[in-house]
Amino acid sequence: MTRSATEPFPFAGANLRYQRRLACGLIPLLNMLSDRGVDIDAVLAPVNIRRFELFDPAFTISRDDEFRIVEAALRYLREPAPSLALAHYYHLHNFLMLGLAMRACATLGDVFELIMRYPRLVWGVCETRGTMQGDLIRFDLQAGNSPVERFLLERDMACMKTLFGEALGASFIIERVGFSHDIKESFALYEHFFGCEVLSGHENAFLAFKASELARPLPTADPLALEFYEAQCARQAAEMDAPFRYACVVRDRLLIQTPIPDLQALSSDLGVDGRTLQRYLKREQVTFSEILRDVRAKRARDRLSYSAAAIEEIALELGFNDGVAFSHAFKTWEGVSPQQWRKGQDSARE
Repeated sequence: MTRSATEPFPFAGANLRYQRRLACGLIPLLNMLSDRGVDIDAVLAPVNIRRFELFDPAFTISRDDEFRIVEAALRYLREPAPSLALAHYYHLHNFLMLGLAMRACATLGDVFELIMRYPRLVWGVCETRGTMQGDLIRFDLQAGNSPVERFLLERDMACMKTLFGEALGASFIIERVGFSHDIKESFALYEHFFGCEVLSGHENAFLAFKASELARPLPTADPLALEFYEAQCARQAAEMDAPFRYACVVRDRLLIQTPIPDLQALSSDLGVDGRTLQRYLKREQVTFSEILRDVRAKRARDRLSYSAAAIEEIALELGFNDGVAFSHAFKTWEGVSPQQWRKGQDSARE
């Protein structure tokens, strides 16, 4: 639904204080640290999280763990207004399906409504409320008073400008910004970033823009794609409280890597000892060999069905030493050789 620019716009952000969130929301922060030569593992150490876990789209962390990571990161960020610098690292694609859905919306108002429906996919930390004040929409944001919470509040406000500007393909115009904490040392940086009047020491942090901004159309609007992407958002939000499975991580890696790695190579890539990974999988009542077999069989069928690749080539892609070893394994999976299976598929399509 497209909201009229003159229609009241009440907005109340969800209480995210005790909800788990997608860990991949920290990737922009880690990219920023990496560009500054910071050891990412040292930042993740306080919460005992490995890189491969953080980068998995299904892995979630608590708000407290996120704060501990940000607290560790802030020790390395000595530049003025690091929250503004971080906002430039956030792009719509960082938000996975939600980012694609935002791009497909018809107007900026539709983007706001989408965010209200899936607040846990946005990674914000602030309690937010929006109200109409004349021709302006004002968003009041509340967070705690710790350095971490102030940093994240500034990040949320700055990301609103950068992300909505990216969705519009043009600048998102903000009329006024206010902070409850002191920003005097970097005041000019904030005014330059937001491009408007910035108040410091205000009663509440807020961001205000003209209601007419909500009617601005998005150049990438696609109603059919939006319906598809939002269905994926709903599924992702519903699955966020499901337990994290290492078997899914292993399977996903084996599905996309060519050649398919063995246990030692995959463990090295994940930054975990092979025995430890096997122990994780055993807890989930599956073995690496079982996952490897299933993935090899699936990828073999796909390649034989939809390509003219030689048997030797497919064998190497699947991590076999030669075509003979692959053919022997395939016959145990399907009861026929790869050549016979391919011929059967070709005949069925004729």
